[in-house]
Amino acid sequence: MNLSNTKAEASKPPDFLNAALGYLQTGWSVIPLHSTNGEGSCTCGTPTCVSPGKHPRVPSWKEYQHRLPTEAEIRTWWSQWPRANIGIVCGAVSGKLAVLDIDDQQLAERLLDARVSNETRVSLTLHGGIHLFVRETQATSRSSPVVPSVADLKAEGGCVVVPPSAGYSQVSGLPPKIVQNARTWAIDLLRKMGVQIPERLGPVYRALAEGPVSEGARNTVLTSVAGVLRHAGMDPATIAAALEGINCRRCQPPLDDGAIQTIAKSVGRYPSGDLKRLEQPARRGGSKEAHFSAVFPGLVDVVEHQGLPAYLVKAGERLVVQHETIIDSVRYLPPPRTQIPWLLPRADEVLRHYETQRAQGKAADALLFDNLRAYHQAISDLPDERHYDLLAAWDLHTYLLEPCPFSPVICFFAVPERGKSRTGKGMIHVAYRGVHVETLRESNLIRLATHWRATLFFDVMDLWKKTERNESEDVILHRFERGVRIARVLYPERGAHQDTAYFEPFGATVISTNENLHHILETRAVQITMLESAKRFELEVTPEAALPLKERLLAFRARHLEQALPEMPKPASGRLGDILKPLCQIVHLTHPERESEFLGLVKGLEAERRMDRSEGLEASILSAIVRSAGQVDGGVLAVKTITDALNAELPERSHLTPRKVGWKLRALGLERARMGDGSRGIRWSEAQLRMLCQKYGVEFTSETPATSTSG
Repeated sequence: MNLSNTKAEASKPPDFLNAALGYLQTGWSVIPLHSTNGEGSCTCGTPTCVSPGKHPRVPSWKEYQHRLPTEAEIRTWWSQWPRANIGIVCGAVSGKLAVLDIDDQQLAERLLDARVSNETRVSLTLHGGIHLFVRETQATSRSSPVVPSVADLKAEGGCVVVPPSAGYSQVSGLPPKIVQNARTWAIDLLRKMGVQIPERLGPVYRALAEGPVSEGARNTVLTSVAGVLRHAGMDPATIAAALEGINCRRCQPPLDDGAIQTIAKSVGRYPSGDLKRLEQPARRGGSKEAHFSAVFPGLVDVVEHQGLPAYLVKAGERLVVQHETIIDSVRYLPPPRTQIPWLLPRADEVLRHYETQRAQGKAADALLFDNLRAYHQAISDLPDERHYDLLAAWDLHTYLLEPCPFSPVICFFAVPERGKSRTGKGMIHVAYRGVHVETLRESNLIRLATHWRATLFFDVMDLWKKTERNESEDVILHRFERGVRIARVLYPERGAHQDTAYFEPFGATVISTNENLHHILETRAVQITMLESAKRFELEVTPEAALPLKERLLAFRARHLEQALPEMPKPASGRLGDILKPLCQIVHLTHPERESEFLGLVKGLEAERRMDRSEGLEASILSAIVRSAGQVDGGVLAVKTITDALNAELPERSHLTPRKVGWKLRALGLERARMGDGSRGIRWSEAQLRMLCQKYGVEFTSETPATSTSG
């Protein structure tokens, strides 16, 4: 499913035919590929297709590994399948073309930030990765993995999907970079980016794949290769692509494409790294097709059990560990360990804490709250002691998010080296499914929100600039509120009312920033300004150090799962009260003795917001209205009068026009009216103005003139 670069509404459909002809003129071997219809299903019609929209439509496609198609063939293909995705056969037939396929989204983001698009041809791929195109001058590399689940090389024997195929778009149209050897170039590039190149895969892969494979050994060898690749963390689609290259080059004669897909699908049923251990349970699951999932009713979390990811499920008052589950006749497996971006809690420890906490009752919750306060005090120096109550309540809140309509964004603001990142990491290491995010790709953020319900820590320089560049503003702005859905046009070929998918980005969030938040995001956040500190910290901020607390928190979640939070009034007015109410409920539930301290912090935060508002443009306009009260005529005050009073307090370069002031008055909710001479004004309403002045921290001392009509 494509989630990046799809924000704009579908307009004119892409011209696949002319794009394919353009690639042919470049000297590339072009073939038609299947596309997707419906919710990611492939037009090949196979419900279990492991590479939807990525495999050839023409059965004789291997012919085009040795010759270019003719223009007539291309016209025939796209006349028959106008929306077919476009594939380019790599290798010698296309001028020794090779493509480095980066699947890891964070690495793709870093490469783009490193200006790789200024050096060679680059396109964005279906699931948030990138393709880097190069031409070789000496060796002709073969298609093979470079780093499992991170980067593959598509070269001789391989095929790559190109724009304008559904979900693919061009970043740089430069000619492919000229290199001597594509694989050597790829390894050097990845190492420069700090990627560890696994040595263990190479010898095994070469031993299985490089020699000729006889007819009687084809299935055995290809299944062995698939097992090695799955063990290394590859998904079925990547395995199928690798097997196709080996099959074409080494098998004598090659297996048909259907057999390759069957092998990849069969091996892909098993979690990566655990084939032998889970082989028997998988057989017991019968013929039900397996799906990975980390979200379903009654799930406490994904945990580690006997060295494997497993489900921890609440059944009544008992906790049950399962390596798979069946819901509505669908078989589900925990996600592969390589795809889980946090340290898994240990099932045995969570079960032990669960029984201990049940025996201790409310005392266990208060003790956990106090231990979380002590944990944050040991790793952070916050400006107010009551901020540690805020962080402890937020930690607990991330584990009981289901009943909450809001979740406050916690923002740490300061110049560099004030402990923002350290504090945020400490929070994310104990939070429920906490992820430290360094890329703002909307595809990555939406997947973390929808597939994982993850807690996110945005630790990014120039946060809002990068947010706008990645077009992920609505994802971040709506993290704070449950029920808000964001739309993405994913299926333009399906037409009106069927082309759009909706996602809910809601989730607990932490931000570290050295610049002011966007004014809308600021209203949804609790901002803590970090001060200069001389405090020395002995405790390391690592996932391992936080793991015991995380396991106790997971036991806390299991005890209170599917329970309603205590009823209580909003602790403050407006949106601040909305976002802080869930934390007040957590304090009341776990440690009521700390409630008065927490409410004192809330009152302080409310006073800070009034002070911030008193320094804004809205406050200046209200102050100008108050000063102009004597010029109310017939219950109406002229906009020009307000503008003159406002500009009298501002330097000339900052003067505002009556039109802009008029828009601000309307945004404040003040009723528009006309003066006797027809000019614009506002209806004077003392009750409304008093309320607004109180909200924005402006003193209201005027008396309504006798000529006015009070509201």
